[in-house]
Amino acid sequence: MEGTLKRDYNVVPLALMSVVGAVGTGVLFGTAGIAAEAGPAVILVWILAGVIFLPIAFMFTQLAKRYPEAGGPARFPHYTHGFLTNLVAGVADLVWFLLIPPIEALAVVEGINSFYPHFLDSNGDPTATGALLAAVLVVAFFPFNYFGISAFRKSTNWLGTLKTILYLTLAFSLISFGIGSNITRYGGFAPFGINSILPGIALAAFGVGGIKCVLNFVDEMNDPGKIHQVIFLSVAGQIIINVSFGLAIVLGLNWHGIHTKPGNWSAVGTLPGNPFLVIVRDNHTHWLVPVVALVAMLGPFVTGYVFQGSGVRVLVAMGRGRVSPVVLGKIHSRRQIPARGLFLFTAVAVILAFLTAPVPQIYGLINDAVVAGYFSMVCLPACLLAAVKNSAPDRRVSPGLTVLAALGVCSTSFICYWSGWPSVPYSMILIAILSLVFLFCRAKGESIDLRNGIWLVAQGAFLVLMSAIGGVGKLDLVSLPIGTLIVGLSSVLIFLPWGYTSRIRTAARIEQLNDESLELQKAAAV
Repeated sequence: MEGTLKRDYNVVPLALMSVVGAVGTGVLFGTAGIAAEAGPAVILVWILAGVIFLPIAFMFTQLAKRYPEAGGPARFPHYTHGFLTNLVAGVADLVWFLLIPPIEALAVVEGINSFYPHFLDSNGDPTATGALLAAVLVVAFFPFNYFGISAFRKSTNWLGTLKTILYLTLAFSLISFGIGSNITRYGGFAPFGINSILPGIALAAFGVGGIKCVLNFVDEMNDPGKIHQVIFLSVAGQIIINVSFGLAIVLGLNWHGIHTKPGNWSAVGTLPGNPFLVIVRDNHTHWLVPVVALVAMLGPFVTGYVFQGSGVRVLVAMGRGRVSPVVLGKIHSRRQIPARGLFLFTAVAVILAFLTAPVPQIYGLINDAVVAGYFSMVCLPACLLAAVKNSAPDRRVSPGLTVLAALGVCSTSFICYWSGWPSVPYSMILIAILSLVFLFCRAKGESIDLRNGIWLVAQGAFLVLMSAIGGVGKLDLVSLPIGTLIVGLSSVLIFLPWGYTSRIRTAARIEQLNDESLELQKAAAV
């Protein structure tokens, strides 16, 4: 007998899970990568990443309140655009969640390698032994999710609280060094201009985008109507920690300690292993080494198992929408978790972790994950407008909501575009291949709804084109600001209206989908 997901989460514990799940490799390696590109403007980049995420967070709250179901972003398009849009968005979301546990496992390996240097080669890439250890760590994530949501919540409360304390201790300790000359000298606050800040936002978006983990657990909230409080606390907590680490790397960086020329920001991105461990060791602040060691290993580990559990709930959403085999989303009657999906998700993540040995640097995987994760959100502004219109066909969509949708589609499209070449085509090719696999495995008689979903496919192809010709691309035919303007205008004037007009319009079909949503909510409440 199939069970249902257990409602066992309140606002504060779920917000804590969201923050500690989102704050992992991104704030450790991402901060160093951004500083290498943007210098002291890494502080501004983290602030802008939080600001640019606000319209996306607003869309999350509105859609999650309408459809409080597991795997939210992989489920919302089902109600407004049908199979094809839901398939592409769901697969993109799944790719994001599949890539992150291996990334976090590799980050733990880098932390361990700092004390037992047998897992990375001279270039900082995982050896076969390091890749095997990463695969073992992915398996270690499994028990945290298998024993049910109550065990998951309790472990995340304890480990998440410890992780938050350690992260803030490290950040504020480095800030206390107060090397203010790093901000004013060596070219000033933004020595490399706007062309370095915009791609930096794309890298920062890896961490900020982790907030959408919370949407995958909304079906397990005691009161799903309070999801807006969870998202607000999550965004605020993320901004505080991320900006603190931006300040930490700028104010705590001793150039002589890391044996490089003062002002050589590019060297920060090539520090071997965990960059914060190098900075602490070379500043001779040995009392901080245990803190950094715990941050380097515990932080990514918690993020890894949170994303594993979150990704499994994407399979639940895809199964309910019949874009993946329904059996993958079935809930274990005793554990009240999607057990079959958890086994499959873990197996695939283990394979991905082991195959990362030849991948140079962890940043490449991060950029690929960013593109997939934010492309899964590109359709949400059109979905929100469509949901509002379909709920009240006789009313016009408010101008304020339209403006917020426009900001949302710009935010998600910009982050995909700024991720650059070859991450955009790599991610889109992977999404296309997996979409074809799921299309082949779809339920018999399931309509593809080509007319309702071709706009999202076209937008993906457009982003690939812009990543080739734009300032972050292979050909560099147009400057980065001009390319950003083209992406923004095209998103607002072409793809958002196209997506809105492509919504499901048949009254009988809309009523059927609304009834389906109500039935799922009632079943979960029992």
